[in-house]
Amino acid sequence: MGGVVDRARTVLTRIRRRAGLTQAELAARAGVARTSLSMYESGTREPGADAFLRLIAAAGGRVGV
Repeated sequence: MGGVVDRARTVLTRIRRRAGLTQAELAARAGVARTSLSMYESGTREPGADAFLRLIAAAGGRVGV
């Protein structure tokens, strides 16, 4: 997989675990399907910017630009 997908996968998995959330809990908070989050974390699908930012925010994280 490419660098962007690998980085997104790492960030999403790490921030979810730090927040102490399951995939189902984080997905529900962010308004995305659990199966989509699973694919993002496994690297089989790349999240769009909107979904990525919603997932980060739902886990209590922030994205700096």
